[in-house]
Amino acid sequence: MNSMSIDKSTIEKDSLDINEDLGPIKPFPIEIFPNEMQSIIQSLNECLDFPTDYIGSSILYAASLSIGNAYKVEVKRGWTESAVLYIAISGRAGTNKSAPLSWALNPIKRQDQKSHKIYLEKLKYYEQAKEMSKKERSEAGIDEPEKPVLRKYLLSDFTPEALTQVHEGNLRGIGIHADELASWFNNFNRYSKGSEQQFWLSIWSGKAINVDRKGGRPVYIASPHIPVIGTLQTALVSQLATDGRDQNGFIDRILFVINPMIKKPYWSDIELDENVTIKYRAIMQHILDLPYDIDEDGNYQSQILKYSPEAKEVLYSWQRNNADECNVSESDSKAQILSKLEIYISRFALIIEVLDKAPEGFTPTAISVDSIHKAIKLVEYFRSTALWVLQTINKSIGPIESLSVQKRRIYDKLSDEFSTKEAIAIGEENGLKKRAVQEFLRDRSLFSRVKQGQYRKAAINESAQSAAKVQQSE
Repeated sequence: MNSMSIDKSTIEKDSLDINEDLGPIKPFPIEIFPNEMQSIIQSLNECLDFPTDYIGSSILYAASLSIGNAYKVEVKRGWTESAVLYIAISGRAGTNKSAPLSWALNPIKRQDQKSHKIYLEKLKYYEQAKEMSKKERSEAGIDEPEKPVLRKYLLSDFTPEALTQVHEGNLRGIGIHADELASWFNNFNRYSKGSEQQFWLSIWSGKAINVDRKGGRPVYIASPHIPVIGTLQTALVSQLATDGRDQNGFIDRILFVINPMIKKPYWSDIELDENVTIKYRAIMQHILDLPYDIDEDGNYQSQILKYSPEAKEVLYSWQRNNADECNVSESDSKAQILSKLEIYISRFALIIEVLDKAPEGFTPTAISVDSIHKAIKLVEYFRSTALWVLQTINKSIGPIESLSVQKRRIYDKLSDEFSTKEAIAIGEENGLKKRAVQEFLRDRSLFSRVKQGQYRKAAINESAQSAAKVQQSE
């Protein structure tokens, strides 16, 4: 098997057209993985009907969680990134979204099972020791018992308080596995109005968890590591844009795994070689076992990987091109997506480097030029899916509703018909420069040009046309 074989769960097509402005959805680049991992992915596709998009992204997440705070990447002095990813695996019902994710997380679930067994044994010893008097413990040579802490990696259903407590017990990192991702973001206000969404925005950015609650013990985690993954039916993608998530940067932090061409497959009669599972389990266990240090204050000490000079040159060249695209984009939403990918590219490079080196017994020492080239391929894939989602959301909620707060304010202040001069004046009053206003007016979903220097809101124009058609029919 090799990385060029066709994913049998999709229609044979190099890319999936959406429109000329946003470009095609690219195939998931499984060539970013080491050869052995590519072979594992292809076996799972052939034997268990796992779409390569879904199993590839699930493995990426499993590596993100397994690395945890053991390693970080230094983008430049004073700026480091961890391997935190927020991933949404989206598809129609019946397209085998959950099974690949569950399979990829099995080594971590096994680790949690072992930890839980050890925890119960320690808890039993602790409770027995607590029942003894101080004299009895002294005679038995037993020290004052310390209550054990459960060290686990994966959570599915939790309160914000439980989440921070579990993370305290495992400073390396914990992961959220929401089989139905919609339940994760729909429950943001279940325990506290508005603050939980802000919590997840901060976690993605690597900000410390600092919780002080009345009647509860204060919690401080200097370097949280909480990646998130879940499945989402394609029909529910537009729901992510509700509650301001399309404006506050939340949706831009999510990496979407989408292939609208995936069909429900026929069952394969090829059995999976048990060595595939054994090899994968060994790779993930090796990453889970990567060493780490805790300082005298109890804080996690990450190993910092720097870019090699060649890799840094490639990274900076890519960033300049990405910044140029942001600057000329007429869409604020697209520019926000491109900006977040500048953060993700280093996270991808870190994960790829560890996946490449750690299972072979080598300790990663720097981000190689090969890893950054592969990270660019991954960025381009997630760029294409993010723009597809943007298009889907815009169709669902309409061009006016999808505007940024600033542009919506300007749009509302414009008359039904107005001049370019009037638009520029209103734009400047609201912090939008002349050139940006002129680009704004080129959006034909919002405005139509009446004549030189004169515009009409497109919605008004459509209403007038509809009224004219009604009059003609009468």
